[in-house]
Amino acid sequence: DTAYSGRYRHDGRLVAAGGEEGVVRTFEAASGTAMRTLKGHSAPVHAVRWAPGGMHLFSGSDDKTIRMFDVPTSECVWSRGTRGQHTDYVRAVCSSPLSPSIWASGAYDRTVCVWDTRSDDQRPVLRFDHGAAVTDVLFMPGGSLLLSAGGNKIKVWDITQRSEEHTSELQS
Repeated sequence: DTAYSGRYRHDGRLVAAGGEEGVVRTFEAASGTAMRTLKGHSAPVHAVRWAPGGMHLFSGSDDKTIRMFDVPTSECVWSRGTRGQHTDYVRAVCSSPLSPSIWASGAYDRTVCVWDTRSDDQRPVLRFDHGAAVTDVLFMPGGSLLLSAGGNKIKVWDITQRSEEHTSELQS
């Protein structure tokens, strides 16, 4: 199968990757032995990231959903669908360095969403319009700045201001 978004866990012992058939797989890094198959997406998974602590994986898919899996049990413990969230392929996910409950996602629908997995609300905590298909997102080490990349721009969002007016733009 085709693998996407391969990522080592923080300790280097496990690797996770999304796949063309809509699953996330984990492998022992040293031997390549398959460990877990995490199911729940209905389309290719192009974005996979480990949560701080290494017990959860966050994923984004062409089915326009994002999911968080508990690796030891292989269960999906949190997900958000397409009702009011991403309306196109999800291509980027990342966790906040300040909290394992705060995540960001980016999609081809030009949006960046910030999520709190402790909330039952189906809507993101914050939503930004990047202006082009989003291909990557990254929290800066302090946790208050979020970068999004897409098209020929990188945008820097100050998530403490909760407004699109607090952004900087770098263009190539």
